[in-house]
Amino acid sequence: MTSELDLRAYLSVFRRRRAIIAATVVLFVVLGLALAYLRMPVYTAEARVILRGRIAETASPVVVLGRDPARAMQTEIEVFKSQPIRDAVAKQLGSVPEATVRPVGQTDVISISASSAVARLAAEAANAYAVAYVDLRQQQAAADLDAAAQEVQPQIDELQGQIDEIAERIDDAPLPQRNELARALDPERDALVERQGQLTERLIQLRLETRLDGGGARVLSAAVPPQAPANASLAQHVVVALLLGLFTGLGVALLVDYFDDSIKTTSDVERLSGGVAVLAEIPIVPGWKARNRVHLESIAEPGSAVAEAYRTLRTAVQFLSVPSPIRLLQVTSAVPGEGKSTTVANLAVALASAGQRVIVVGCDLRRPRVHEFFGVANDVGFTSVLLGSTPLGGVLQRVPGVDRLRILASGPLAPNPSELLGSMRAAELFGELRGRADIVLVDSPPVLPVTDAALLGAHVDACLLTAVPGSSTAKELVRSLAILERVDVRILGFVLNGVRLDDSSVYARSTYAVSSRPEIDHSPVAYGPEGWGRSRPAAVSQVWP
Repeated sequence: MTSELDLRAYLSVFRRRRAIIAATVVLFVVLGLALAYLRMPVYTAEARVILRGRIAETASPVVVLGRDPARAMQTEIEVFKSQPIRDAVAKQLGSVPEATVRPVGQTDVISISASSAVARLAAEAANAYAVAYVDLRQQQAAADLDAAAQEVQPQIDELQGQIDEIAERIDDAPLPQRNELARALDPERDALVERQGQLTERLIQLRLETRLDGGGARVLSAAVPPQAPANASLAQHVVVALLLGLFTGLGVALLVDYFDDSIKTTSDVERLSGGVAVLAEIPIVPGWKARNRVHLESIAEPGSAVAEAYRTLRTAVQFLSVPSPIRLLQVTSAVPGEGKSTTVANLAVALASAGQRVIVVGCDLRRPRVHEFFGVANDVGFTSVLLGSTPLGGVLQRVPGVDRLRILASGPLAPNPSELLGSMRAAELFGELRGRADIVLVDSPPVLPVTDAALLGAHVDACLLTAVPGSSTAKELVRSLAILERVDVRILGFVLNGVRLDDSSVYARSTYAVSSRPEIDHSPVAYGPEGWGRSRPAAVSQVWP
């Protein structure tokens, strides 16, 4: 089970960091292709030389290979590396290219390989080494023959002198005694002649062996210019680059993930928050690229997976309101850009569509934005009521097509937002809002940059925190929770925005829930004493039950 969980954890990391892995693989492939094109081709040619033991061991220029093959072969390889061979190659080619000499299996054949950027030069280098070796062996054989001849010829000459001496003795003897002396000396002379003939035959045999043996080595196969380079082909470069890029990408992904402090999953949030639940995971809105422009998915695409996720959040909020009613719900985040205003707007539409009277209050007095989601004005609003310039009923604005929803925009920018939110008048205003709707959603500033969110926490019943996987950090989440807990704010739960969900997600299968978009009423707003009036037919003008 543990190994299965570890494997799932690794797969989860690789899935989250797939962009890094893909980028690394692409980088390595590009580098591999570049190296393949820039790298000079290397041609390798091979010549082979066969070693042969001589018939006679005496005066042999090559060690008899059958006696100790491994040792004899290593000796010949060292000969290839000797200075006389290099001098002969340099004389033939004008330089001494490097060559690789190795035995071919368990045979008496030696392979000489040479490499060059030019196929012809590679073959010439290999052949030069082979020819230099054979020539050296022939020179050594000739030298050995001369040495043998110098040893045998004096013996032959000495025997000839002894034979001539016997002939002179016979010739110098008196005629009557000559025949008798010849019969007496014939055995000795015959023995000398026979010995002389054996030595002469041996000398002739050595000359014949040397001529036939060629010094104990000959070129078995000459090197020819290769047709294709020996270094890796383009396809091989690509395959190697792919493998290296993949393994490097996986390693980089693990390293980045290890040092990444951002939250990634629901379990991360619940672990860091001490068990506070994630009430909803809101998928990324398909096609919404311009983040600086508002997009209200619950109205634009009510049958989408994103709208269904907000309905799931609505259900969770309603369920958590059963034991302890929530009339004022603050929605905030640790830092800007984590979707708090988007969550407020879509949750408001979901609650109003379920029959609840909803008021959205724009309390982000520094960067007001929630009014943009509904297309309402921001010239009057929350700050106008706090400063006493406009009554509450005169600034509540309706949303076209959502009868049970009212918007209290933030109003004109105030120079002292924190003082306004912490004032007694703010407490009175929130108390008045509590009595006008079933639930009031408060769009709050982020927790960490300013103290506004903590001040608002004193007026609300509970708080929703939004976060973005891969963007919100653990440190930010823990700090924002600590700040809210210090002012005794009830943390209702978390909303994760921008979650990447696969096709198996329950949200992806929920498009059957709403089959058509609601009609949006574009009739003009008419603010009455309570701000709820509209010039509409009598059958729908009464929005509160």
